[in-house]
Amino acid sequence: MKLLTKTTLIYISVTLFLFMIGGIIFYFQLERMVDEEVTENLYIAKQSVENYVKTNNSIPENQFLFGGKFSLKNESQKTEILCDTLIYNKNEDEYLPYKELVFTIKNDSTCVTARISLPMFESDDLIKTISTTLVIISVLLILVLFLVSGLISFRLWKPFLDTLNAINHYRANEKNPLVLQKSGTKEFAELNAVISEMTLKIEDNFRQLRSFTENASHEIQTPLTAIRLETEQLIQNTQIPENEIKMIHHIHNSALRLGKINESLLLLAKIGNDQFPQLDTVISTLLEEKLDLFQDRITLKNLKLTKEIKENISIHSSIVLAGILISNLISNAIRHNVEGGNINVKLTREFFEISNTGNPLPFDEDKLFQKFVRNIEKPDSSGLGLALVKEIAEKNKWKIHYHFVQSLHTFVLTFK
Repeated sequence: MKLLTKTTLIYISVTLFLFMIGGIIFYFQLERMVDEEVTENLYIAKQSVENYVKTNNSIPENQFLFGGKFSLKNESQKTEILCDTLIYNKNEDEYLPYKELVFTIKNDSTCVTARISLPMFESDDLIKTISTTLVIISVLLILVLFLVSGLISFRLWKPFLDTLNAINHYRANEKNPLVLQKSGTKEFAELNAVISEMTLKIEDNFRQLRSFTENASHEIQTPLTAIRLETEQLIQNTQIPENEIKMIHHIHNSALRLGKINESLLLLAKIGNDQFPQLDTVISTLLEEKLDLFQDRITLKNLKLTKEIKENISIHSSIVLAGILISNLISNAIRHNVEGGNINVKLTREFFEISNTGNPLPFDEDKLFQKFVRNIEKPDSSGLGLALVKEIAEKNKWKIHYHFVQSLHTFVLTFK
């Protein structure tokens, strides 16, 4: 949920809660005031009756008083009673609420019970009308508050959103500097200043790291090349004893493997630094080309290749990285296959799948994509091939899965 939405919802929730509490308090206060008003009118009516008796020395007849009802009974009422009751109304054809006061009237010769009733239904209608009006006003006020709060919040937070958008499109490996818009808000201005200073440090660190990896790779590769050349010359020397030739072979192979590791580590650093531009790549054509390049190794190991490739399938990725990923998976399927085994390749718009026959993994399956985890029976392996595959897949937001069923190793690369 966005910050602006969350802030607005909090404001509306608090406002709605306060209006509900205020509405409930207002309703009961209004009901209490109306009840007190009717009760006061009843006692005014009682006082009028008593004044009438006192003035005229006689009991008044049944009549309407103050918009209510007045009735008499020839009985003695010991205590005064104030209560709520329902009285049938012919015009409305229903029982309506009344408040009733029962008391005793005395003169020189008579003692009767008087009953005065005043209607409450008009008061109830008033309460309902006021409450309904209050609810409508509250809803309108909340809607206006929502719109105004959203508009004000958007205008206040716009510099922050602009900064966030600029950071989202910023790439340290690109030459375009990070440009942040000026803000009149102190906090946002300080935030932009800190971010600008931080990006300058990031760019400087990126250049230093990039220069270091390239220089380190070059400096390492130069002596490794010299070692390979020298050992190749020594191997061709027939005057060297056989046991020393074996040692030279071991040195030569170690130098080759170290060179592969150096290249792979440099490639991992470049992937992490976003040094490969993302373009639309026709992966179906690329896959066919890579299979042709590995055809000699497939034939040499007497492997049977089965392929199902849909034509003109494009993906958004660096063609270099996509080529490395496919090459590593094909090379892995050949290297870890058995003599006369099978390789199955399938490509659709949703996924790329490659499987090969072979022996079970000599290590835990969850370590398969970790760096320098390799089969010790394959000394020429750098242990970085599948780590590169995992890194490239994550860089492109793809998913790579592995499973081993019935002597068949299967890798599934999902594009979506």
